[in-house]
Amino acid sequence: MRLSVFVIGIIIFKCIAADDEPTDTDQQTCAQNHSQPEYSWRPTGFVYQPGVMELHTEIEQFYEYVQQTPVERALRQRVIDRIELLVHQVWPSAEVKIIGSNVLGLALPNSDIDAMIVNASGPSPIHSLADVIVKSDIAVPDSIIVRDNLRVPIIEFTDRESKIEIDLPLHDAATLKKAAHIKEFQRKYPVLSKLVLVLKQYLKLRKLNNVFTGGISAHPLTLMTISFLQMHPTYKAGEDANLGELLLDFLELYGKKFDFENFGLTVKDGGKYLPRNELPCGIFNDHYQLFCVEDPLVPVNACDDAYRAAEVKQAFSDAYNVLSAATSVTRMSTNQCTGDSILGRIIQVTDLIEYRKWIEQNLQHILQEL
Repeated sequence: MRLSVFVIGIIIFKCIAADDEPTDTDQQTCAQNHSQPEYSWRPTGFVYQPGVMELHTEIEQFYEYVQQTPVERALRQRVIDRIELLVHQVWPSAEVKIIGSNVLGLALPNSDIDAMIVNASGPSPIHSLADVIVKSDIAVPDSIIVRDNLRVPIIEFTDRESKIEIDLPLHDAATLKKAAHIKEFQRKYPVLSKLVLVLKQYLKLRKLNNVFTGGISAHPLTLMTISFLQMHPTYKAGEDANLGELLLDFLELYGKKFDFENFGLTVKDGGKYLPRNELPCGIFNDHYQLFCVEDPLVPVNACDDAYRAAEVKQAFSDAYNVLSAATSVTRMSTNQCTGDSILGRIIQVTDLIEYRKWIEQNLQHILQEL
């Protein structure tokens, strides 16, 4: 096994075989990825060290490749500026603030924009803003969804010009505090953002990244990654480390070892694993609420709506099997499902490549202004 047992006074990991062989699902994953040979984060002619060092280097290269370009940042700000003009028609003194992954540098160039309406004084309901958006023609037809039954009402729509999806909730103090809290952990753990971006893309490709369809969103995924780093037996805060080793350890921990049925995690007080009944998660009930991840700012389970958590767990396990086989020196010559790329066995960026081509082909008039 790659991870030694974490010594925390209680047993939280289920026993698994030392050498998990790749399953039929793993081989299917390889076959699916083989049909998508777009791994543009890999520089042409670059010579990699073999095994887990190659995976480490690819993660570094992937992280650089998916950073938003100046044009992409300007295009996204242009969307925010248009939205703010519409918001002012309903709430003249309101502001629109970018929140979530976009503020933390964890947003992919073609990912949603999360923005919050603050200082929205007055009685106007969120449906009034939805009506203004419809009349403005800013949104793709039939893309507007108003979720007014949530604790924090939200409008979702797709921007017509940029094709970017927008999540636009009303003011929520706890949400505004989350970014500052996560930024502290980003400073403490230099590897955090790189691991999270790889994991986000992996879950996105498997449609397991949306809370409204039962997946886990960026915030709980980030908390799980922070907890993993806090509790890691050898990684020390402030260090750079082998990202390949850490990614494998993360996938093995949450895909195979962690006993989610009986334990949960919190990042408070340096990080802990605790029995579920000591956290705001409730008793395990089949697949629903399998993940128990305490939100450090409000007493709730950050994975409360992740009813497909079992699928996420299985996806982590599948990725571990594929990558551990690919980085094994004794098996590299027989496991070439995607040619030279190791990271490409579990992710690809065809969607980002296509989006960047679409911007170049369709938004020339805007690019000239930016």
